[in-house]
Amino acid sequence: MILFIDGSDINTLKLGRASIDNLGNWSTQDSVTIDVRPEGYLAAIDTFLANEDIEGIIAVTGPGSATSLRTSLAIVNSLSLAKSIKLYGITTPSQISALAANPTTTLSGGNILLPLYHHDPVITVSTRDSLLRTL
Repeated sequence: MILFIDGSDINTLKLGRASIDNLGNWSTQDSVTIDVRPEGYLAAIDTFLANEDIEGIIAVTGPGSATSLRTSLAIVNSLSLAKSIKLYGITTPSQISALAANPTTTLSGGNILLPLYHHDPVITVSTRDSLLRTL
């Protein structure tokens, strides 16, 4: 089974199952959208998988919410490292539908995925010291 994860939205996590046969034909099976924030992603994925074996993971790498992308891709990259699972990155959720519609499409797999953001992060400097006094 190949797990599909879309963590590009801060308020929902999309999970699904996909498979590929010996001829390289893709098919999508069930998918679900869960109303959960990034801190609940790991529990949601664990419940969704219910101890199934994963052969690969297709993950949306962005663009999207920086927090949700970092969280979902950190989980995906950790699973890949821990279980030697092949990763496939896509930029939009519609690409998973395109895979099912065009079964001969091949994805290039790797062992780490990096998030793609809409823009560079905006880093702010704190205006308080370690005792929370205004500087």
